[in-house]
Amino acid sequence: MGGGPGANAAVTCTLGTGPGADTCTASTNASGVASCSLTPTQAAGPYQVVSSFAGSSIPFLGGINTSAAFTVTHEQD
Repeated sequence: MGGGPGANAAVTCTLGTGPGADTCTASTNASGVASCSLTPTQAAGPYQVVSSFAGSSIPFLGGINTSAAFTVTHEQD
């Protein structure tokens, strides 16, 4: 998420839905950018990856959710 919340905000990325969803959490840098790595455990196919920030009361920042299409493909052994 670029240009989102300020520095040191926790951002959670989730791939898939339900109890089998893969998640990771990262903190934003001074530019409001966060990144984390996921190793998908989902079956091959199309999914949504959702990045979310819960918000903060000091300073007041509203919550943010954004999503993007993501495809899990088979990996060759």
